[in-house]
Amino acid sequence: MEVCRIHTSDGTVDSSFGGATCSEVTGLPTGYAEAVIVLPSGAVLAGMNASPAVLVQLTASGARDSQFGTDGVLLLEQNTTVESLAVQSDGRILVSLKVWTGGFAQPKVIRLMPSGGLDPSFANAGTLPDVDGALLVRADDTFLALSAEGISAYLPQGTLDERFGTNGTVNLKEATGTVADMFSPRAVTQDASGRIYVGAVFKTGGGDGGLVSRLSPTGKLDPEFSVRTESEAPITWVGSALTVGVDGKIWVMLSVGEGDSIQTGLALLQP
Repeated sequence: MEVCRIHTSDGTVDSSFGGATCSEVTGLPTGYAEAVIVLPSGAVLAGMNASPAVLVQLTASGARDSQFGTDGVLLLEQNTTVESLAVQSDGRILVSLKVWTGGFAQPKVIRLMPSGGLDPSFANAGTLPDVDGALLVRADDTFLALSAEGISAYLPQGTLDERFGTNGTVNLKEATGTVADMFSPRAVTQDASGRIYVGAVFKTGGGDGGLVSRLSPTGKLDPEFSVRTESEAPITWVGSALTVGVDGKIWVMLSVGEGDSIQTGLALLQP
């Protein structure tokens, strides 16, 4: 697996990270990278789906971090896939996983100590069952997790934060009044004031659809925020890439249009 650090100014590779090109980690099972985050220490953590799934931690200079796992590598349990990574302010790591048995997936979130060991103080002996999808840690170390039709908020130790939405959860399908056979949140981010943006896709009898919604920090839907184009073309898909820039504008991958006129690309939204 290779991990690269890119200069935001011109898109070139930062040669100070791992050498002249990228940091290459050898001796791993064959697989593909799924997620990468920067830790408070400046180290970099990457998740790779293989058999078994692997977490790899590199120092800020791109070397294997001997303080994590075994020489920077942590093998996860068999038949798991990494879905998302997030880190709390004290360096403890949240990992969203799916455990596959007979073609069926059982989701869960685990929390690791900075060294890679399971944190028994989190949720049920280190594991929060039946929680799936993208994770987002907030300024107070509470965290958000996407669910089947919405989003839930959790206290730092893994219990539902009942200050958010209804008993800790917002059903985004119901809150937006979306009538659909399938509704699936795909991405979540937040701005500097703590407002939450969620991207979702859905299917109706008329075809595919997508939306980006904004919630208050306590989970209240903002009815004044609505993604639209100049031509009023419908959104037909929203990707898993969603972030807020330093200027407050929202970057998102999406598709707009109908039939042969569908266009897909990176869109910049006004806040």
